[in-house]
Amino acid sequence: MRTLFGILWLAVASQAVAAPSRDDILAWIKTYADATTLDQPMGALGATELERLVAYIPPGLYEEFDFPELELVVDRTARYAPHAIYRAETAAHAGQAGVGANGELENYTVGQPFSREQIEQAEPHAAGYMVAWNHIYRWQYRGYMTENLVMNYVDRAASGGGGTLNDGFVGGGHISRYVAQAYYRVYLSHIAGLGESGYRVADDDAARLLWKDFIDITEPRDLKGTRFVVERALATDEEDQVNSYLPSERRIRRLSARERADAFLGSNYSLDDFEGFSGRIADFEWTYLGRKAVLQVADTRESLAYFHGPASRVAKDIWQVRPCHVVEIKPKWADHPMASKIIFVDEDTWNVDLALLFSRDNALWKSIQTIYHRADNDGPDAPPGATVSRWTASVAINFKVDDATVTRAIEPVDFPEFDADEMRRKFSVSSLSEGR
Repeated sequence: MRTLFGILWLAVASQAVAAPSRDDILAWIKTYADATTLDQPMGALGATELERLVAYIPPGLYEEFDFPELELVVDRTARYAPHAIYRAETAAHAGQAGVGANGELENYTVGQPFSREQIEQAEPHAAGYMVAWNHIYRWQYRGYMTENLVMNYVDRAASGGGGTLNDGFVGGGHISRYVAQAYYRVYLSHIAGLGESGYRVADDDAARLLWKDFIDITEPRDLKGTRFVVERALATDEEDQVNSYLPSERRIRRLSARERADAFLGSNYSLDDFEGFSGRIADFEWTYLGRKAVLQVADTRESLAYFHGPASRVAKDIWQVRPCHVVEIKPKWADHPMASKIIFVDEDTWNVDLALLFSRDNALWKSIQTIYHRADNDGPDAPPGATVSRWTASVAINFKVDDATVTRAIEPVDFPEFDADEMRRKFSVSSLSEGR
C-alpha cells in the first residue's frame, strides 16, 4: 500500500457505463415528488414487479435492482420517534436555534435544532443548513460501538458468476479484499439528559468537542494495528483533528483536512461519506430541494445483512418507503473530486437513507445506501440506547468502474456509556501507539 488515503478509482473507458446526470436525478425528484409513503405493505416483490418502485429508486441505482432473481419485501412505512428524554429537551428549547449568515448554528443548546415547519418555511439556503444541523444533532444517545465491522471490496466476477464471497453474499461477484476494524464513537457535548452538567460528559475536552471516533484495524495483516482518532470540534470553522498510527512507520501522523475527501483505505468511502454524510457542514454549501420518499432498509430483520444480485450489492431484506428531506451539497474546495452530493435525510431519524455523489462532469459517480435496525423494545419505558436506529450495513457503489464497497457490522452495534477513564484511554491520541 503506497499511501493510506491516496488509492483512487481508475477511470477506464472500456469499463465505463453511461450514468445518469445530475439533471436526470433532479428531474426524477420533481417527477415523483408526490409519491407517498405506504400505509399498507406491498409485500414480496420480484423482478416483474420492479416498476412499482420506480418512484422510490433513482435512475442509475434502479438498474441495480433489475435482475431476474430479485427478492425483496416492501413493508408499510413505520414511524420512529427518539427517546422521551430527547423529545422533552427538544420541546423545552424549541425555536431558540438559528442559522447564521455562513450556515453556522446559533443559540443551540440540546435536542432537535429545527422543526419541519421551520425548514419548509425557510429559503432553500437556510433550510439546507437546518436539515444539516438536524442530522448532526439527531438522537444518538451518548455514542455507539461495534467490535467488528468489515468493509468488503466487491467486484464483478470475470465470468459473470460468483467468485470468492463471504457469508451473507448470496449472488454473484468476487470479494477481492476486505478490511476489518473495531469502531467506537463517544459524544461529549449537547447530550440530552445531562442538563445538570451543562449537557456535557465529565471530560476535559467536552467544552470544545462534539465527538471523538476511534478506529482500530484488525485485518488484513498488512493493515493490522493501524489506528485512527478523529475529533470533531464544536466550533464550525475549526478543522477536524485526524490522527493515525501506521505500524509500518511506527509513528503517529496528523492527516490534512483535504485527505478527508480521499478514498478511505482504497474503499468507495471517504471520511466524509460514512453513513452517507459525516463531514464538516462548513466545508459545503447546502441547498434544500424539498421532500421525497425513497426506498431503504430502515429495520432489517437479519442479524447479518444479506446481499444478492449479479454483484451481491443489493440487500435481500425487508424495505420501507421512507419520507425524506432532500438537500444538495457542493464542496467549497475548488479541487474536491466531487462536484456535488444529493442527500436524502430521513424525516424521523435524521439519518441519511441515501446519498448520490456526482463527479466533475455532473454524472452520477457513486451511491451510498444505509441499512439500519430498530430495537424491538421501543416503548416509553425503553432504555435510551434502545430508541436509536442501529447502523447495520451500507453499500457504496462506484458507477464509474462498476464496483462496490459493502460494509457490515459483524458484531452488533451497541450504545454504551463510556466513563471518563474509558474515554481518556480509548480516545486519546497519545494512546494510538500503545502496545504496538
